[in-house]
Amino acid sequence: MMNGNGLSDKLKATFPDAPLVARCKPINQEINPDWLAGFVTAEGCFSVYLKKSPKSKIGYSVTLRFSISQHSRDSALMQSIVKYLDCGQYRAVANKSKGEFIIESIKDIDAKLIPVFNNHPPRGVKVNDYRSFLKAVEIVRSKGHLTESGLVEIRDIISVINSNRKLVCDHFEQK
Repeated sequence: MMNGNGLSDKLKATFPDAPLVARCKPINQEINPDWLAGFVTAEGCFSVYLKKSPKSKIGYSVTLRFSISQHSRDSALMQSIVKYLDCGQYRAVANKSKGEFIIESIKDIDAKLIPVFNNHPPRGVKVNDYRSFLKAVEIVRSKGHLTESGLVEIRDIISVINSNRKLVCDHFEQK
């Protein structure tokens, strides 16, 4: 349970002499490609989704999604990213104190997002997710996702992207 100061009762009891500090107000962050690459390294998510679709001839649809989730107090920052990239949308998540910046349009991903991250890639393990995401974008761009072999490739990408990558790495390290 959190008290009005944002500290749990247990944490407050453990550190009774810790001084309370006023929470900083959000700053007006100037967005540039290097800052965005760093921010996305920590907070961004490159995702690929596959779901059954009776409308598709092959029976499945593919959704590519880039997203950043933040506390609702950072909505102005998220709106700045929408403005900087000139695409995507920010929306508050119902019944939660967070919001998400999302790009799902393949046209915007291709024309606006990829050029930024090709020139200013995310760092660390996030760059691996970005590379997997790029493979999925290429499959969708070339309409490969409308074939059985393309769906197999998409499934392979889904099996290693984001938190699944760690599971795959852990599996190989154990052998």
